[in-house]
Amino acid sequence: MTDPLEQRYAVKFCVLLGKNTVETNEMIKQAFKDKALSESSVRKWHKMFRDGREEVTDEARSGQAKAGVPLVPQPPYSPDVAPADFFLFPSIKSKLKGKHWGTIKDIQEATTRALKDLPVDVFQGAFRAWKTRLQKCIDAEGCYFEEY
Repeated sequence: MTDPLEQRYAVKFCVLLGKNTVETNEMIKQAFKDKALSESSVRKWHKMFRDGREEVTDEARSGQAKAGVPLVPQPPYSPDVAPADFFLFPSIKSKLKGKHWGTIKDIQEATTRALKDLPVDVFQGAFRAWKTRLQKCIDAEGCYFEEY
């Protein structure tokens, strides 16, 4: 997959050359073919660069970190860095599988018990594994890789 940042740099370059949005979009399509940014994305980034924006990276999303917990920037969803998919959901699912509850409150209580029954070292191990996967994503510079 083509890196969207690479295409944003290309849009920025076109703006610096004085290309209009239509010309820029045509050049992006010609260069990146079926992996090109959408026309609306090209228009959006063209306008932002024309209006003086310098950065090609996305702006931080709203939300506040809890006191003392550092924020780690990551894409909105990446299977490479989704720790809950690797340990939390399967662990809870195995404890709840095949059982039936009468009310939503019963389900919530059973789920809470299943979460509380997980040892702290399981969470710590998942966090370490997540950091390892995140570092691999950083080292790969956005390129695809198969091994975790």
